[in-house]
Amino acid sequence: MRPDWAKLTDASGSAANIPHAIQALAADRAEDRALARENLWSRLGAQGSRYQATPYAIPFLIDALKRVGSDERVKLLEMIAFFAIGDDQDYLFSEFIPEDLRTEVARKLRMDSSQLHAELEDWVDDAASEREKFGRQFTSEWTGGEALLEDQWIALQCYDAVGDRIGDIIDLLSVSTPGERKWLLTILGYYPEKASISKSAVLELVEGEDDAEVLATAFITLGLIGASRDGECEAILRAYLGSSVPLVQWGAAIGLGWKAERELALARILAKCVEALEETPTGVPYNMGRIDLLADAILESWQ
Repeated sequence: MRPDWAKLTDASGSAANIPHAIQALAADRAEDRALARENLWSRLGAQGSRYQATPYAIPFLIDALKRVGSDERVKLLEMIAFFAIGDDQDYLFSEFIPEDLRTEVARKLRMDSSQLHAELEDWVDDAASEREKFGRQFTSEWTGGEALLEDQWIALQCYDAVGDRIGDIIDLLSVSTPGERKWLLTILGYYPEKASISKSAVLELVEGEDDAEVLATAFITLGLIGASRDGECEAILRAYLGSSVPLVQWGAAIGLGWKAERELALARILAKCVEALEETPTGVPYNMGRIDLLADAILESWQ
């Protein structure tokens, strides 16, 4: 059933024009396609936020992946990845945990406005520092308890909207360019609950892949979905620890080390990653290319 777009809101007000922008993603002229993307970003993801219409638009954006060319698909996948989880630093460093948010939203939906307001005040008072309290107070005054709940509900709906279409993301792996494959793999990495269907697809891709950035992304994805320590996966990743390509070696080490027990050989490779990159972004989409920060986070967790 198609949404009643006129009754939904985006950053500009009514979302009535969203279907036209989605249709224009496959326009003949490049400038029209670019304008459509800009329009969708500004309406559905303005200033790093997501809006009431965003989760409803996601299935149509995923459908559009099959109608656009390769260059457009990369840009559209980047948009879909952001809509799924927002800033992926929050996901990677455990500030956005979908299952915790699901529990939180369900609990708050049973509360009335006065209870939501009281809880928000307690949240401000519980800040660990004056600086944090100032930030929380600003959030409280800017949003309010009910608005904050709506933001959380939208975030959860966006995450689920992409998760419901993981099968379509997997299907595109076999017909994509390296740039597309990196973003497809990145989206898969946000959904450990879909590992039962994504793991085999990622392993199949790895078997025939020769692009270093794609391989590194795939290995990190296997770590994020909790598959890197499964028998077959672990054997493959360990084989790549001896790769002559540093990025591939680092990706394998991050995949194996993610939320795993400390291992001296991995620690040495991860430390080399941090030292060698020196805050230089790579072509791996996770964390805006800063995989050295992923390596560093693993090392810190082993202290």
